[in-house]
Order: sequence, then structure tokens, then C-alpha cells
Amino acid sequence: MRSGRYRLARFSGLVLSLFVVGAAGCDDEKAPATYTLSNTPPVAGLAAYVAPGSDPDVAVDSKGDLHLAYVRAGAIWYTKFDYESGTVLVPEILVGGGDDPQIEVDSKDNPHIVFGNVYYASWIGNGFTPPIPYISGRGRPRITIDSQDRVYVAGMRTSGPRDKLFMFKDNALLINGLEVGGNDLGGIDADESGRVHIVWRSGRSLYYSTYGEGDDVNGINDRSLQISGYASDFSDITVDERDGSLHVCHTHSFGGGIDYLNRSSDGVWSTDTFHASGQCLDAADFTQPTITVDRDGYKYIAFTGDHFIPKYFVIGRDGAEIVGTSDIDPAIVSGPKKQNPNVASRPDMSGAYAAWGQGMVYVRPLGTVSF
Repeated sequence: MRSGRYRLARFSGLVLSLFVVGAAGCDDEKAPATYTLSNTPPVAGLAAYVAPGSDPDVAVDSKGDLHLAYVRAGAIWYTKFDYESGTVLVPEILVGGGDDPQIEVDSKDNPHIVFGNVYYASWIGNGFTPPIPYISGRGRPRITIDSQDRVYVAGMRTSGPRDKLFMFKDNALLINGLEVGGNDLGGIDADESGRVHIVWRSGRSLYYSTYGEGDDVNGINDRSLQISGYASDFSDITVDERDGSLHVCHTHSFGGGIDYLNRSSDGVWSTDTFHASGQCLDAADFTQPTITVDRDGYKYIAFTGDHFIPKYFVIGRDGAEIVGTSDIDPAIVSGPKKQNPNVASRPDMSGAYAAWGQGMVYVRPLGTVSF
């Protein structure tokens, strides 16, 4: 999942620039702009270099700025980037030692990061809180933030009830290790009401769980609802806040492609549709699809393709593929495995951003980005 929850206030053009180091903070102001609704199939913009690093994740804030977390030399680094001007707004900050960072922003545009096995750090004005470990195990750190700025963190233990959920509010731990799944944790996302939606895999089946305030903490509604029988290692989920529908992608059994399915606003799950046939990396462990949805209802799905090339495709409002599987940027190929791209949008934004790279972090709009 990669989607914010708050009103954006800017139009972002599509330009390629060298970055210039700046000193703007995380709460600088920008002028509002006109809201427009796009009915045009998305077209990718140009790629921009951000920083040296690998395996980046990206979140978009209410001003349209990009918050990135990435790995370099065994540590997690953070920076804030203005794609429109190619400017670094917050010079990179060391968060802590680890890998596999995931990032979200809250209603005040403050970043929150999870990484490793499983550490959580939040923004405190000029840097991050010391990372606190919550799970010792296999990792799979995941994060989402609801409309009340409650931060949900999930991760996977090595054994026992493996998938655990934590909730924070103002850095206070309110839920401590609620069981939400039995095996390979996928993605999590929160809807307008604050309900959290989770996908996870066991065997060749993909399961859906959900948790909301007032639920019995000894048992989560729909904990073991099987939604697909063709899953491999990785999955992700996002909420379309136009109607509350859920959208899921996962690696097909044995890495043969990417499956997409959805739950309609009236609660009915679709069957899988199969995409990117023969274009995924043979090893499903490295494919790692991610999904986000924009305000126009377009679903952007990115993954590591054959020969480790980052790829994406777009699902339209009616569930049909409207942009076929394409290279995120044919001009930039920068190494193996950790090219895994992540995507981010917002419910008040047209288009999406992808971040990827091995040794060099890049970002690129997928679709005409407007706010």
C-alpha cells in the first residue's frame, strides 16, 4: 500500500532536474491550486535522481513533496524531495541501521518509518525518534496511518503466530502485537473510518484480515478469509477512498505473473485477473509487487520484472488493464534485486510516483501528477 489521506495543494509538472540541496523543513507552506479530475489514461513522466542508495520507498505529502527512505551502507536514510524543481528540501538524515524501509506521512506531513526486524521511528521536528524494535524475526515491516494519525505497524515473526500488528498514537503504544495473520505478511492500509486491512499468504492461498476500533482484540474479523488460491510470496493492498473498495495485487503461483483482485464497495470479492505474463523475474521472492490508487480510480501496480528491470501496469476504474506492462524507465538500469520499485499516490491526487534503484535512488511520476 502506498497512499496518503489528506488534501494536496499544488500542481506538479513533469520535469527532469539535477537536485540542489536546500534547507526547507517538513512543514513549509505552498500555494493551493485548482482541483481537476482526469479522465485520460496515465502516461509516465521523466525520471529524476535523488540520492545514492538502494531499495527506496516513497510517500507523498499534502504539498506534493516526496518523502523517501532508502538503504546505504547497512543503514536507513531519509530525505525530502521536490520533484517539480528537482530540489532536496531536507538533506538526508540517518534513521538507524537496517534494511527494507517503508515510509508514510501523517496529517501534518511528518514522516514515519519502519524497517528491519521490525523498528519504528517517527519525526520529532528536526530528526527521528531513536528506532525502537518491536519484532525479532523475519521482518516484512509494513506501515499505514489513519485519518486520526494513528500509526499502524506490522511485521512478521520467525515462528508462532507470525504476523503481528502494533498501533501508536503520539508515539504511545496502544496495541502491542495483535495477531493478524499466520504466515507471509503482505500489505496493510487504513480506510477513512480507521479500519485496517491486511493481506497475507499461507501455502498457495492469499488471506484477508481486518481490524477496527471496538473489535475483539482476541480475534480479528475475517481473520482467515481466503481470497485467492494462486498466491506466491508477496502481496499488497490499497483502499480506494472514493467508495471504500479494496484493491489487491500478489505474485502468481511460482512467479509466473501478477494477479489483481478487488473487493467492491458492497463487500464482494472478485476473482483474480492475471497480468504481466512472462515478464516477472523467475524468482518470486524478488518480484514484490506494490499497489496504489489515485483519485481517478486508477490502480498503479509496480514490480521487479525479468532481468531485474522495474516494471508497472495500470488498472482502470472498471478493473481492466489500461496501461500494459511497461518498464518504469527504460533509460535507467541500475543493478539487481533491490531495484524493487515502490509506488505512492493519494486519494486527492491524480497519478502516482514510483521510487526504485540499486546504488542510485530515482523517482518518476506514473501518470500526469496533479493535485
